[in-house]
Amino acid sequence: MTAPSPTTTPRSGGCLCGLVTFTVAGEPDFPHACSCLHCQRLSGGPVMSWVSFPLAGLIWSGGGEPSWYYTWPDSRRGFCPACGSQVCALDDGADSIAVTLSALGNSPDLVPVTQSFRETAVPWLRQVPDTSRPTDPTAPATPHDRRPMSLSDSTDHHDIAHQDSPRTALPGTAR
Repeated sequence: MTAPSPTTTPRSGGCLCGLVTFTVAGEPDFPHACSCLHCQRLSGGPVMSWVSFPLAGLIWSGGGEPSWYYTWPDSRRGFCPACGSQVCALDDGADSIAVTLSALGNSPDLVPVTQSFRETAVPWLRQVPDTSRPTDPTAPATPHDRRPMSLSDSTDHHDIAHQDSPRTALPGTAR
C-alpha cells in the first residue's frame, strides 16, 4: 500500500474558538482569493481565500456543522455560531465544498493562483497574480493580463478567473 500524497492527505481545520472543526480529504482544487463584496463584508477584510475539496471527503467534528447563511439564492456560507469565524461555502447540490484557507491554518502548500472580483478589490492592497494560466515570461503583457476582472469573467460570486480559462466554475460554488 502506498502512502497518501501530500495533496490527498486528510487536512484538519476549524474556527477560531474550536467549536466547529472538520477534516477534508481528497485533491484540493483551485486555491484562490476573492474580493467580491460578500467576501469583504463577511470577513471584515479586503479579501478571503478559498480552496475546494470533494464534499464526500468532508467530516464535521467538534460541535458539529457550522451555522449557515445564504448569500445567494443557492449558495450559503458556513460560520461558527459561537465565534463567527467563516469556515466554508457550499452551493445547493454541489459535489465539493469551498473552505477558507484560514480555517485550514493557511497551509503553506495551498497558495492562491488568482484573485476574483478584482474590480471590487481595495486599491491599497496588491492583488494576487494570476498563475492559473501558463504564461510565456518573455511575451509582452496583453490588455487581458493587465485589466481588472469584470463580473462577466466570473460564472459565480466566487470564481473563475477568466473567460478563456478551461475551468467553468469553482467546484462547490458552481452557478
